[in-house]
Amino acid sequence: MDAFEVTELPAARRAVLVTSTMGQGDPPSNARSFWKFLLRRSLPADSLRSLAFACFGLGDSHYAKYNVAAKKLHRRLETLGATSLVAVGLGDDQHPAGYDHALDPWLERLWNALALDDANAARERNPDPKGRFSFAADDDDEARFDVFRETAASRADDAVDAPPCVETLRAVAAAFDALAEAAAPVNPRWRRRHGDDAANIAKASAAASANAESQKPNLPSASFGVAASLRALTADSAVARSAHLEIRLETAQTAPLSYDVGDCLEVLQFALYDPNANATGYGKCAFPENTETLPETRVWSVGADAVLRRAGVDPRAFVRVSARRASRLVAGEPSVPKSFAVPARHLVLACLDIASASPRRYFYETAARFAASADEKERLEYFASPEGRDDARRYGAGERRTLLEFLDDFPSVAVPLGWLLQTAPRLRPRLFSIASARAADGPETVHLTVTRAAWTTPYGRERNGLCSTALTSASPIVGARLAARVVKGAAAFPDDSQPVVAVCTGSGVAPVRAMVRQRNARFTASDAGGTTAPTLVFFGCRHASRDFLYADEWAELERRGTLRGNESSANESSESSELPDDADRMFVPVFSRDGNRKRYVSHAVRERSRSVWEILRRERSAIVVCGSSGAMPEDVHESLVDVCAREGGMDDAQARAFLRRMDARGGYVVEAW
Repeated sequence: MDAFEVTELPAARRAVLVTSTMGQGDPPSNARSFWKFLLRRSLPADSLRSLAFACFGLGDSHYAKYNVAAKKLHRRLETLGATSLVAVGLGDDQHPAGYDHALDPWLERLWNALALDDANAARERNPDPKGRFSFAADDDDEARFDVFRETAASRADDAVDAPPCVETLRAVAAAFDALAEAAAPVNPRWRRRHGDDAANIAKASAAASANAESQKPNLPSASFGVAASLRALTADSAVARSAHLEIRLETAQTAPLSYDVGDCLEVLQFALYDPNANATGYGKCAFPENTETLPETRVWSVGADAVLRRAGVDPRAFVRVSARRASRLVAGEPSVPKSFAVPARHLVLACLDIASASPRRYFYETAARFAASADEKERLEYFASPEGRDDARRYGAGERRTLLEFLDDFPSVAVPLGWLLQTAPRLRPRLFSIASARAADGPETVHLTVTRAAWTTPYGRERNGLCSTALTSASPIVGARLAARVVKGAAAFPDDSQPVVAVCTGSGVAPVRAMVRQRNARFTASDAGGTTAPTLVFFGCRHASRDFLYADEWAELERRGTLRGNESSANESSESSELPDDADRMFVPVFSRDGNRKRYVSHAVRERSRSVWEILRRERSAIVVCGSSGAMPEDVHESLVDVCAREGGMDDAQARAFLRRMDARGGYVVEAW
């Protein structure tokens, strides 16, 4: 939404808006500017009177603020005078059919409403129209991208046989992103333009076309670094294997990496070249299952080569990719490229997720057009239909079947590369909460706490996360170079002077560790001149001996007194009693599987109600809850309600109102994934 020129919205006739919801009920990061503009009090109440709209939410019913962003957006547009074509759609990722369960009927209602809307408009122009109303012919029967072999003599070198460096991968991805924007069927009038976009896009395209491994372009919004060290945080017998990764940013950066507690590191690209592994780069490019059908080739490119051969492209070729609708670019920006040349292997490695993500229904619809087998064509058309939705999900997303596996399952399908670029899964960045603090670790070091994603599919197939597996494997990640950027957190974490009750599980330990490390830096600095408020931390995991993350660090922080803080009693409320003594620990570990019964952090919060209340009753106190998006955040909230009622003398309604007021002033932070 932030890419849309929101000031043009009053002039739009119709709009379809799709949004997810952040954990606190906020819009996603790429919609914040759009939403902030709509909240302006200066906007007239009828400013969108000419707009007919539809809104669909991408939600997860495990969250307390389920689809709140979509609901608020729908209400706000109506408040500004817009007319809703259909009721807001609420997609639930927890449903067995995923978002499609709500999306299919919502789309049917939307198409009917749009047809009726256009029919009524036609009747206004012609009171006695003849014949049925029909939509204009679809002009999207061709791919948005043209791909053809580059024949320039400068492209006939041996560089295509060398693994690309991370800068090259990043440059190719950035150039393709720019080209995809140019190819999108969107009038340039609606696009929000930034002053240096043209220069940045041109730079990325030039870097992608250069094919010089020695060239290291300084691409916008990306920092490059090296995975300096990795250490295991869990035992081999742990249910989930976690590791502590330290990334050292290169000193050649134009400016130090700026991040705050609660921010995330978005891993854009990295390059791995392990001769003993069936993978390379962020694209992984693992061997397809029937490797005997492939000719001998380099391990680093075998997956990409398989995709290219099926698409009818020589893996060693240079190709030129152009935007079919490039003429729709904004006039006056001649520096924005309409095409770029790149080794075909690099294009697949940098842009397509061929060995992790599952194709979606649009891909099946496209693949059916290029199936030589009648049986395969029929099956793919069924997958693309509303009737085959559930079977398609079981085949694809349910089993996490990849593009490489799809090619094995449908050997007659030969989707051209231009169509693959449009419909196959894109290689997406991965977000990781930052576990370090600039005050403690410096601006050139970033710590990540990475838990390896591993699961078994309904048909018993073992699956591992693409990025998390690489980042938790000492060989070959240590020494690998990465491209990354900082993504601001959804909410501001408490500052060092705010008393905090922090509750986290293993999956949410990173931002809590970052917050405590920042407080520790202030606590131990002799010339800081400030104070550090107390921090009561509840940490939950399964077993003390298997997955007690950062156990030594927590013990040292308690020994130093960091968690108790160093503020004077003069800073405390006159009504506040003394904080817990040394026997009442400020770090409370909870091991859910070590006892005779399961015990979670929510139980510990109730058990330590006096300690919790001594924090919450103080001025500017805050609560931080980090972990999985399942039942934990809601269970912790109910525990806090009990604490406020028991220790604060409130009834249930008053306790909930107390926590709502904390939330309203930004003092109740939830980071749940």
